[in-house]
Amino acid sequence: MKENTQIVIDFYEFLKTAKYEQAFELLHPEFELVQAETLPYGGVYKGKEGVQLFFKKLFDYFETFGSEDVTYLSNEDKVVATSIAVGLTKQKEAFRMPMVQVYTLENEKILRTMPFYYDTGKFKT
Repeated sequence: MKENTQIVIDFYEFLKTAKYEQAFELLHPEFELVQAETLPYGGVYKGKEGVQLFFKKLFDYFETFGSEDVTYLSNEDKVVATSIAVGLTKQKEAFRMPMVQVYTLENEKILRTMPFYYDTGKFKT
């Protein structure tokens, strides 16, 4: 049985290295990604198709987007990843801000993730 923290670490690494199919294999069939509605790419994204739509919207807004200084904390079915979100918007505005993502896992698959940005107001719609 794979530890939940390792599943989330693998997910991050697969995304970072553009191994999207491997990342998608770690998602539960009922996966959902919940982004704050106030973000330009806000909303609820479900399943593999939803994640693909999310990334399209994310990179319609950002030139680059990544995470630095990631730390993982876990307890039973939850993994929390704290990080510094860094990148550049399409309007050439650089940003660097604290971010927390809460992952819920079920049967060694990521069921849900909810990111929390320190200041969503920096990302204008």
